[in-house]
Amino acid sequence: MDPRTLLLERIVHTLEAPVVDALALDALACRSAAWASDASAPVGTPSLGCGRPFSVGSLARVAEAATGREWSVSVSPSLDALDAATRERLADAWTDDGLAEHASVASFARFILELLAVGAPAELVSGAQRALADEVEHARLCFSLAAAYGGAPVGPGPLAIDAALDDGAALPSLVARALVEGCVGETLAALQAGVVAASATDPAVAQVLRRIADDELEHAALAWGFVRWAIEEGGLADADADALVAAAIAAAQAEADATIDGEASDRLAIHGRLDPTGEALLRRDGARTVILPALRGLAGRIRASAVATARPRKIPALRA
Repeated sequence: MDPRTLLLERIVHTLEAPVVDALALDALACRSAAWASDASAPVGTPSLGCGRPFSVGSLARVAEAATGREWSVSVSPSLDALDAATRERLADAWTDDGLAEHASVASFARFILELLAVGAPAELVSGAQRALADEVEHARLCFSLAAAYGGAPVGPGPLAIDAALDDGAALPSLVARALVEGCVGETLAALQAGVVAASATDPAVAQVLRRIADDELEHAALAWGFVRWAIEEGGLADADADALVAAAIAAAQAEADATIDGEASDRLAIHGRLDPTGEALLRRDGARTVILPALRGLAGRIRASAVATARPRKIPALRA
């Protein structure tokens, strides 16, 4: 099944409501028609845009890369026919992804504390705990691929966590972050990993990408589930919910309307990587076909809830 179709079906299930009014699921087939086979196109340093960032203030923090085997597992991609420049690009890309996944461990550790602070149910807390463990494994897999391509062990150095909890645990702030980093960010990360997994011809790389795609799909569903709980049971005011979802819709609409010049190269697609143009195309397509329909469905739930709450109760007539 196409990753977009799978993702949208999962979100629909999470929201327990149709979110795509007249949008047929089979219309979500992978439409990367703009991708080209021009091996001379610039490759750049591709990225998976992995996981949930560890944001403190307006900045996303990651550790510096360091030499070490502590975050490595056994992964053996094929190095046949790879020139030194391509191996270096792949090593750099997987190192960056490893650092992003490593930072996601901290992000979920904080999220667990925040869930406890707002009285979230055990199901959401245990889901966040599983997500944290997933991110540890993702980081190990990414660093292992980086080491294989780069020919030297690599892992994360210390990660700065100062001021990570200074923003407190106000529910509107948590929902705003979950919408941006979870509902949008992790949904797109799952989509991208699923699409590139289908393009990877190296069995070891494809297996890593499928694992990441499956887990990120669960993490995205966790974020949608938390937002739904906050709106329906957690006490988030209708006005706050409406404003937060409207802001997320506006941001997703800007992504969906983005103008992208040029064509993507599939030079590294067989190694499970996208070039910057291919990544931008996929983000735009994901915003159009997955993110916007889901956010609009969520907005519809908020409006329906507000109408139901405002509807006056019928008082039965007194009998004589």
